[in-house]
Amino acid sequence: MPEPTEIDERGAAHEPPPDSPQTARQRRAPSHAGQITRFTFLRRTLLLNFYPVLTVAAGNVILLGVPQAREALGAFRNFAETRESLWANPGYWIFIAALAYWSLTAWYCARLLVAKRFAVDNIGRCEHHRFAAAVNTWLPRALGLLSCVPITVWFALPGAPPGAWLAPALYTGGFVLLVVLRRRLLNRWLRRQALASQPWARTRRTPRVSVVAVLLMFGVSALVLAAVCFGQEAAARALGAPALLLFAFGSWTVFGSIVLVYLPKSAGWPSLALLPLFAVLLASISNENHLVAQNGGPPLHLRRPGLAEDFRAWQAARGAHGAEPVYLVAAAGGASRAAFWSGTLLLELERQARSQGRRFAPNIYAMSGVSGGSLGLAAFAGSLAVGGADYGATANQVAAFLGQDYLAPLVGYLLYPDLLARFSPIPCPRCDRSLALEGAWQRDWAQRFPDSPARDWFARPLLAPGPQSAALPRLLLNATSASEGRRVVQSSLAFVPPQAYDLFAAGPGEPALDTSRLTLAQAVHNSARFPYISPAALVRRTDGQAWNYLVDGGYFENSGAATLNAMISEILKLGVVKPEQLVVLVIENEPASQSQWICPTRAQMIDAVAGPAPRPLSVGLRMPWQPPRRPGDRAVPPVPELSLPFFALYQTRNARAQAAEEETTRLLGGCGGGRVIELRYPWTAEGRQPPLSWFLNGGTTRAMAGMLQRRESEAAEVDAFLVNWQRIRRTVLAAPGPAPLPAD
Repeated sequence: MPEPTEIDERGAAHEPPPDSPQTARQRRAPSHAGQITRFTFLRRTLLLNFYPVLTVAAGNVILLGVPQAREALGAFRNFAETRESLWANPGYWIFIAALAYWSLTAWYCARLLVAKRFAVDNIGRCEHHRFAAAVNTWLPRALGLLSCVPITVWFALPGAPPGAWLAPALYTGGFVLLVVLRRRLLNRWLRRQALASQPWARTRRTPRVSVVAVLLMFGVSALVLAAVCFGQEAAARALGAPALLLFAFGSWTVFGSIVLVYLPKSAGWPSLALLPLFAVLLASISNENHLVAQNGGPPLHLRRPGLAEDFRAWQAARGAHGAEPVYLVAAAGGASRAAFWSGTLLLELERQARSQGRRFAPNIYAMSGVSGGSLGLAAFAGSLAVGGADYGATANQVAAFLGQDYLAPLVGYLLYPDLLARFSPIPCPRCDRSLALEGAWQRDWAQRFPDSPARDWFARPLLAPGPQSAALPRLLLNATSASEGRRVVQSSLAFVPPQAYDLFAAGPGEPALDTSRLTLAQAVHNSARFPYISPAALVRRTDGQAWNYLVDGGYFENSGAATLNAMISEILKLGVVKPEQLVVLVIENEPASQSQWICPTRAQMIDAVAGPAPRPLSVGLRMPWQPPRRPGDRAVPPVPELSLPFFALYQTRNARAQAAEEETTRLLGGCGGGRVIELRYPWTAEGRQPPLSWFLNGGTTRAMAGMLQRRESEAAEVDAFLVNWQRIRRTVLAAPGPAPLPAD
């Protein structure tokens, strides 16, 4: 026979029946000594529910407040644009399941905590018994509802596919029935009367049904962990980054509430809610699993040519085409947005050149990339290495490769294996989330070109890219040293700009760096390590000593133009080509307004003479009724006392990029020389502004690719881009040459 329920004396939820004499005496009597105020009671109850409160708040802030998360959620909106059935999309239902798991864990764990009679009571008796009863009853319910209602509202906003709100709304309604009316409905169904004397009972025992429910929650968490670890990017993409985030928050809620709070307090110990923080701090002393090029094998000893030697050889190899333009490309950072934009532009130029029997890629000497721009340049070079007669089909495959979801594999490893590794004093190199992103690039490329000699393009060592490397553009991938803030250049070319480091050559008298086996995927990721999503990574010397940490190249300068400027100066000194032959493509993916073009177009100059209205100083947040703020507006972030130091540091990277691009223009004769062509993604008031993320949904990629087919005079920003796009097309398609190349 089960043990009778114990009733605690604290709070109205534990009072005697309302019509008893004891209750009447309590109403007439003043508050007893030792009772706490309502505020203190609420504060202590919230602290007891530390993990449910924290994960619910963090989940809503991230999913609805972070543009990258909204972009991933916006993938469901594409089904309205493509006329596909949202209801047949497994990812949508997986997200609904994750939403249910998150809300149920928040509700149930909070319910267990407030219902447990712990050996040591850290809350106390509230002076207002009805308030205590209401908090104990409704706090778990409120946490559960806050986990699903905001998402339901978001799906009901304009722009969502018709009916997308229905599934979360039905779940929310079912959740309300479960947590609020379940006992009343069950009692009515069983035709029994509920006990009015025990509206909220506290017990020392844990009901068996609660044990089973908690074990099921842990089981779901273990299944997701196994899927991420063993299913790699296929499983992560099937789940999706938003669902992975919700499953992770639900897992943290269960583990934190049960293992770190419920069980210790049941044994008479204090809460261990903050133990993970101290464990991570202690483990960080010896646990470093984010390493650069630690992939085993003997070091490669390959001779790298210097710039003068290599450029002379490259120019000589052009032979009769030596009078054609010499292209240099700078691709700015911006994760998948930068990768897709830079790759799309270069692939389209090469496709048009081949269709017209002209040369473009053979006239590109070097390409300098930062962050996602490095991925776009590497993929474009890979399209040239793939070969084959049908370059159009290759270009389509490469564009699809750049539009893949690389956020989900990264987030999956970040939230599961790499997070678990933070608590271990012993490093776990296989748990490094860098492997998820780099491995996804390698495997995705191999799957798209299984029969090509370049199927291992991203798995090749950067210093040994293959026998056809002499005919490919030289890649200069820029990172930043975290300890000194200097630029770090990664290239098969022995070229180091002033005040920069070469990742393959240590300083004079220093041990060599253990980087000779660095793969192309690793080099691209080194250029794109933007903490905290991608981790900073440690470079070691061959003697095992630490050398430096690498972070995103955009920390130093976000355009890639600074590295080209040093190269341009050296090339001009050689006298091998005429100065007017040099043409630099500056590819920027940040949505740009008129003021951000270095060399304004004719339409922009007319606007300037007409005197556009000055831009006001605006705040960082925009209200829904305000018009969209243009890039370049002088914005002030909210809470400037706290946010301005970080905001200013972030903004300086774009300012340094603009300064580097202006220096490029000066080196090549200024705007009048016409040898710097800016290809900036134009800001449009009505269009979809691509976010800074490793995931672009189908609507965003279609909008970016469709920019090349836009018409002039739609907007000043679009006009400026199209003018420059036509300039580079004319330069490429009208390039002189004794014999046109055969078309595909």
